Amino acid sequence: MMNFLLISVFILPLVYCVDPLPSISVVSGCSKDGKLYKEGESFKPTPCEHCFCNAGRVSCAILDCAMPSCVDAVRDPTKCCSVCPNGRNCYAGNTIIQAGKSVKIDDHTTCHCPTRFGFGMTAQRAVCAIRVDSVTVKSVN
Repeated sequence: MMNFLLISVFILPLVYCVDPLPSISVVSGCSKDGKLYKEGESFKPTPCEHCFCNAGRVSCAILDCAMPSCVDAVRDPTKCCSVCPNGRNCYAGNTIIQAGKSVKIDDHTTCHCPTRFGFGMTAQRAVCAIRVDSVTVKSVN
């Protein structure tokens, strides 16, 4: 009689270890105009915008400028609102008068630039007084 030797071969799958994949970290934050900001970070993309990164969203408040208190305002790109390099002033015709000053425009007209301005386009206009010489009128009947 023959005896058979039963050999069982177990083939195990090849298991090997490698360095783990680099971990991908999820950065919480926000993006505005291609720039990344951290969660909770405040930032100013422009002089007029104040922004905040909160819960992955950007919230911005945009400053609205009041009408400048001069007629020769200039726009400074580093500032939000126009600035008055010569202080408060107003127009009397085509003449610029400093606030609080009076200027004689001609023999009959004196204009004064107020120190307080109202609203609207007339806010930057001088107040002018026109002196009229007395005139004698003869009436013909």
